[in-house]
Amino acid sequence: MHFSNPIDANIVRKALNEAEALYTAADCGMSYLALRDKFESNQTPNTFWFHTQGALMGSFVINWCKLFGMDVKDQYWKQTTIEQKEFREAVYRETGFNYQAWDKYRKSMSDLKAVVVDHMNPYFPLDQLPDFHPAIQILKVSHEWLRQVLAELNVAAEGPVNDSDYFKKVEGDIKATLAKF
Repeated sequence: MHFSNPIDANIVRKALNEAEALYTAADCGMSYLALRDKFESNQTPNTFWFHTQGALMGSFVINWCKLFGMDVKDQYWKQTTIEQKEFREAVYRETGFNYQAWDKYRKSMSDLKAVVVDHMNPYFPLDQLPDFHPAIQILKVSHEWLRQVLAELNVAAEGPVNDSDYFKKVEGDIKATLAKF
């Protein structure tokens, strides 16, 4: 593994403070997409599911933007992920983005956060939402990237980052839960 910008174990430990945002975004994003797909044929799901979808989307977008939005604040997270050429190349490979498309996507998610999430409007026109699948792919890339960085620098961590099958397990839990409704 090659780091295009120097990082060490201390920087990575500090970057892991943002791991909660990564896994919250993943859980909420995958749950939102699953609910959206379940109710796609029913244009007006009952009020509970409608507002649940809105809350999940809001949490997803907020947490995703903490990590990848245009105004990412955590310097350690940026040093460990966004500023690493190998990380960006993995994002491009998994999403089909190039630099311009990645930048445009980050801006669209940041704009969505500003317009919809900051004002919690569940009635935002759904046909104007960005495609959330690339965001989920970026979260998966981040999960695997962090696992590799931790191994490379011999840094111990706790929680979901240790679970190589985290995304598969969450998807399974979501499917099992929605099968009951």
